[in-house]
Amino acid sequence: MKSELQAATYKEIRHRSSKSWLKTFISQIDLQVMVLPGVLLVLIFSYFPMWGVLMAFQNYNLFNGFFGSDWVGLKHFEMFLHSPDFSP
Repeated sequence: MKSELQAATYKEIRHRSSKSWLKTFISQIDLQVMVLPGVLLVLIFSYFPMWGVLMAFQNYNLFNGFFGSDWVGLKHFEMFLHSPDFSP
């Protein structure tokens, strides 16, 4: 009994894995559409703001953009922490 169940399970798993990912995606399109707003929210509010984090470590120039601006490391943080207006 147990071996028959294992054989049936193995055949079912093998049948599922033989389906192409595109067929699986299309058969679950309603689920994919439901997940899409969540994925978009994560991209918009978690990953796109990371471009602004890069500016803290660069001597950012609007005309050069993110990839053309010089990297200065922690220079801006040191200036902020050592300024007379900063009080811990």
